[in-house]
Amino acid sequence: MKIQRLRPSRIKNRLNVVFEDGSYLPMFIDDVVKNSLKIGNDVNFDDLLKLSINYQAREYALRQIAISPKTETILRQKLRKKFRDYNSDELITAISPYLDDKKYIDYIQRKFKNKSNREISYRLKMAGVSYQSHQDDREKIRALRRKKKNISISSLVQRGFAYADIKSVFDKSIDFE
Repeated sequence: MKIQRLRPSRIKNRLNVVFEDGSYLPMFIDDVVKNSLKIGNDVNFDDLLKLSINYQAREYALRQIAISPKTETILRQKLRKKFRDYNSDELITAISPYLDDKKYIDYIQRKFKNKSNREISYRLKMAGVSYQSHQDDREKIRALRRKKKNISISSLVQRGFAYADIKSVFDKSIDFE
């Protein structure tokens, strides 16, 4: 396949390699230079497709990490969903310094501060992080009870709190009222 044009992209460090049939591949500008791609060159489309997919996967992974902290397991799932036949092992190894389980734990605890420790532990387990909380759910229940006076036991159970903890907080609060 012959290259018809090398069109600059709005995205920094990206060129669109346009072929004679009108199709194009987004490429990292360094890959274009390394492979000496020029207008009129006859190139192997499959090789360029691999380079383009590698570039797109790397950019996607870095954007996902920039949005919020990720673990290796979550990033691998996202890459598998977006790029079906892509082997993400090399990419994960390359960007592993940016994947921090501690930051992800802090992020989940902030995001789900009104959920039970059991719920948070479950979400972290699904993300590939082993975590045991040392906080007491009763304090979270008391805080929710202060915030919402008419909160029901069933809504607290739906948030993942243990019935025994809920019952003990409700029993103690009746004694004080």
